[in-house]
Amino acid sequence: MELASELQFIEIERVFLDQENPRHIPFKSEDEVIEYLCSSEDILALAKDIVANGLNPLEKFGLISEGENSFLLVEGNRRLCALKLLYDSDRAPNAKLRRAFESVSEEWSPILEIPAVIFDSRAEVKLWLERIHAGYAGGRGRRQWNAEQKARHTGYDKNRAAQTVLDLAERNGLVTRESRRGRLSTVQRYLSNPIFRNSLGLETSDPNNITTTLSDSDFQILFERFVKDVVSKQVHTRDNKDVIETYANMLSSTEGLTGDRYPPRNIEQQGQGQETGAVKPRPPKVSKLRHSRELGVALEQTGNFKLQKLYYSLHTLHLVNHTPLLTVGAWVFVETLTALAGRNDNVSFASFFSNQKLQELGVDRGQRRKTIQQAIRRLMENGNTTKHDQSSAAFNAEMFANDWETMEGILIKLASGISPRQA
Repeated sequence: MELASELQFIEIERVFLDQENPRHIPFKSEDEVIEYLCSSEDILALAKDIVANGLNPLEKFGLISEGENSFLLVEGNRRLCALKLLYDSDRAPNAKLRRAFESVSEEWSPILEIPAVIFDSRAEVKLWLERIHAGYAGGRGRRQWNAEQKARHTGYDKNRAAQTVLDLAERNGLVTRESRRGRLSTVQRYLSNPIFRNSLGLETSDPNNITTTLSDSDFQILFERFVKDVVSKQVHTRDNKDVIETYANMLSSTEGLTGDRYPPRNIEQQGQGQETGAVKPRPPKVSKLRHSRELGVALEQTGNFKLQKLYYSLHTLHLVNHTPLLTVGAWVFVETLTALAGRNDNVSFASFFSNQKLQELGVDRGQRRKTIQQAIRRLMENGNTTKHDQSSAAFNAEMFANDWETMEGILIKLASGISPRQA
C-alpha cells in the first residue's frame, strides 16, 4: 500500500475544519463545526492543556489538499479548533467562551503551524482513521490501558523525583519545611522538561537514584539558584514549555560555570569528591558566528546592501553577549533572503524550505533534509519569541551557532541563485 507523504509543517490559517467529520452531522460552515465542538467536545479543556503542555508530539494532523493554498483537516479537528480559538477568541460561539479563550490565550506561546501528513483523498486516510478511532478491532487498533496498566504508568510516581530534590534542598539548608510547602508541583513541572534537566545534568528516570553529570561546583551554583527561584516564586507551576526552556538556557549561561561533565553520580554524593573522568580539554566556546567567504561573495553578487550589512553584523557581534539580538537579526536575514528568492508573503520561511525546495537546492532526501528543516524552524520560532514575547527570548548561543552552520550550505545556494535584478 502506498503511504502518504512524509511529515510537513502547514500554517494553521491554510487548514480548515472538516464539516463532514464522523464526530458530528454534516455542517455547512466552519463556524457551525466550531460551535458544535465547543458545546460537545470539551475544547476549552483541551486548549488549556495545549497552553500548559503544547501539542502532543505523538499525535500528528491528517490533511487533504484542496488546492495550492488550502487543506481540509481529516484528523485532529478538536486540536485544530482549540488552536484556532486560542489564536482568535472572537470565533468562539458565545461571549462566555470568548472571554474564557481570551483569558487562556494570555499564557500561550502561539503555534502558527501544525505537523501534518497530507493524503490525496478521504479514501486514502480512511484506514488509518479507523485504526485510531474505531477501537481495539481484534488487535488492529489502539488498545486503552486497563486500571492496573494506568496505575503502573502513573505509579512510577512522577512527583517522587521532585520530592527527592526538595529533600536535598532542605538538608542543605536551602529551604525550610515551611517554605517548601506548595512547591512540589513547580519542581515536578520543571523536572519533566528535558532541556531543563540537561541544564542541571540530571537523569531522573529512576526516582530512587537521581544523578547529575555536572561538577560539584556547577551543580551547587545552579541547584541553589533554582531552589531560590522556586521558593521566591520566580518560577511557577503554570510556566509553559517555552518559559521553562528559556529559564534553562539562562541557567546554562550563568557566569562562573566550568561546563565540565562527568560520569553520572547520585545527587546525594555532591561534595564527596566522587567526580572522576571528566572529558578534557573542554571544546572552546564559540564566541562569534563563523564567517563564510562563499556566502559573503554570493551576497555581494546579489548587490543587496541590506543582506550584506546584516551578514556583516551577524558574524561580527559577540555571540554569547548578543544571542537574542543575533537571533532576531538572523531571522530578518533569512526572511529577506527567501523573499528575494521568490517566497510568497503568505508563506513563512520555514515552510518555504519544503522538501521540494531542499531537493532543488541539492539536499538529498533523508536525515540531512530533516536536520536542516529543524534548524530553520528553531530559528523562526526563537526569532518570533524573542521579537514578540515580553520576557522570553533565545539565549542558547551554542545551539544557535550550530543551527546557523547547519543552514549555511542552503543559504549559500539560495543567495547564489539571486540575480542583481531580483535584489
